[in-house]
Amino acid sequence: MNILVPIDGTEHSLRAVEFLTTRTDLLGENPHITIFMAQIPVPQRVLAGVQPMVVEDFYKEEAQSVFSSVRALLGDSPLNIDMRYSVGMPAEDIVAEANRLDADLIIMGIRGHGPVNSFLFGSVSNAVLANTHRPVLMLRDKLPEGTSNLRVGLAVDGSSYSERAVDFVLSRRALFGDSPRVELLNAGQITHSIGLSSVASMMSSGNTARDMLEMREQVLDSVMTPLLPKFIKIGLNPKVVRLDGNPGDEIAHYAETTPLDLLIMGSHGYGNFRSAVMGSTAMKIAAESSVPLLIIR
Repeated sequence: MNILVPIDGTEHSLRAVEFLTTRTDLLGENPHITIFMAQIPVPQRVLAGVQPMVVEDFYKEEAQSVFSSVRALLGDSPLNIDMRYSVGMPAEDIVAEANRLDADLIIMGIRGHGPVNSFLFGSVSNAVLANTHRPVLMLRDKLPEGTSNLRVGLAVDGSSYSERAVDFVLSRRALFGDSPRVELLNAGQITHSIGLSSVASMMSSGNTARDMLEMREQVLDSVMTPLLPKFIKIGLNPKVVRLDGNPGDEIAHYAETTPLDLLIMGSHGYGNFRSAVMGSTAMKIAAESSVPLLIIR
């Protein structure tokens, strides 16, 4: 399993390095890990009159300083790790490095500001997510516990995006420990699949609330019925959880209060600006929840 861990030397990015030493199950068998630092070029006006060799030495020293911090965090870890750096646009270089490695997983620490500050104005994590089709594990304040009883929440809605997330879990069962507790989360508005004419007719029936809840249950059953046998077949008996309301809000709240050790979901892969402005569920959850979020593209 090829794993790319982008860092920039900040505390939040080094959380991803800490993760490497605390949750080896999620790294797969015999992982090859690349620690990658993408440096922003020094402005040309600053470099006027400076010899190219001096500039190259500066970038190298900056990288080695950060790599020293990484080595201190890794300690005596037996993991197979390479360290590389580049000079350029961080998000573009990270995506290019992931492609070069044919990475199976990208692990990134994120700042954890609110959704506007952290995601709307082009954070590196959002730009990487928008431009790669590889699984991305986003880490904020909380790391998965080092236990075989990892509590995993898998967001499902019947879409092709959530199907990819389900396939990822089913095909990589060993990544989640010996005895993971899987919860299938389906979030949606009570009236999500009800047309205006149906609502209008029910408003006069006297049983509006009951009818809406019944339709919500039908949606839940249509999503879960084909999934449950697949999990049982690989030795997992997932818990079905229905969440009523805005998916981003409800899933983030559930992940925090339950609590979950890891949240997994598919993403539609809108571009950087559109996903932030249009309120992508994945972006909203990443902004509001401290729980590690694995996004499958």
